[in-house]
Amino acid sequence: MFTRTLFNCTITYSFSDAGIHLISDPELHRLMKNYPEKGVRELAEALKTHFGEVKKRPLNISTKSLVTEIRGHYYFEKLYPPFRRLLQVIFLQKLANLVDKSLKAYDCAEAGKDGNRKIWDFLSHFDRVFSWFLRDS
Repeated sequence: MFTRTLFNCTITYSFSDAGIHLISDPELHRLMKNYPEKGVRELAEALKTHFGEVKKRPLNISTKSLVTEIRGHYYFEKLYPPFRRLLQVIFLQKLANLVDKSLKAYDCAEAGKDGNRKIWDFLSHFDRVFSWFLRDS
């Protein structure tokens, strides 16, 4: 595990052979809440740089795509609680438990390892639109 402090928020993460495992904890949430524009961009750049230093090769994910994926995971996590209750009501507890487990960390990996990479790459083309709605504190 590694940590990186950005904007007084200590972010915890690790690397796989082809990606980043970003821990979803109060520090990451504080960074995302207070610095959803500049903070997440600096985080993505720092993660890519550190990955290159540790793995001795660049991470094959564009910064815009990584920013989009981190935001996507974060905002899904924020919007998920009402849907979780719905899953419990309709007796899909196993599915709710599976989603709960996946929300503990954001796994961002290269194509071939991340089945959603093409989706994040596509959505990253709309980065300016998403960024327009976000304001740092």
